Amino acid sequence: MTQPAAQAAPLEKMTAAFDYASGVAGDLEFKAGDTVEVVARLDQDWIRGRVNGREGLAPLTFLSPFGTPVKSPKSRGIASIASLGGCGRTVTAIADHCSDDPKMLYFSKGDRIVIVEDVDNYWYRGKVEGFKTLPPGLFPKALVEED
Repeated sequence: MTQPAAQAAPLEKMTAAFDYASGVAGDLEFKAGDTVEVVARLDQDWIRGRVNGREGLAPLTFLSPFGTPVKSPKSRGIASIASLGGCGRTVTAIADHCSDDPKMLYFSKGDRIVIVEDVDNYWYRGKVEGFKTLPPGLFPKALVEED
């Protein structure tokens, strides 16, 4: 994260829906509920943003329209998967799944994943158990087996 000499006026403001701390140099860190000032839209998935004077890159999947209420950590956890429209069924990864696309779910072989949505014949949307603050992501059905 860098401190710009002269701060650009934000294009818009958004609300952080989830905590984001990637550990990657240049990424913006924020907590759920923080106001993120969008300085630039880099593409359909990423923005350059500012929180409390700190600037960096952030994935749009972690942000909501400004003023959107943030749910308490308990309601964002795995216990609330059914309320997200999912069935709460779990699967186990039989291979690693890595992607630079923030809409995709990143997981390792052996991870247990809670299904949030059966998208189509080839894709699920789910959450890796134990990562309660990360949003659900897409992944291929071929990389998991039913528990």
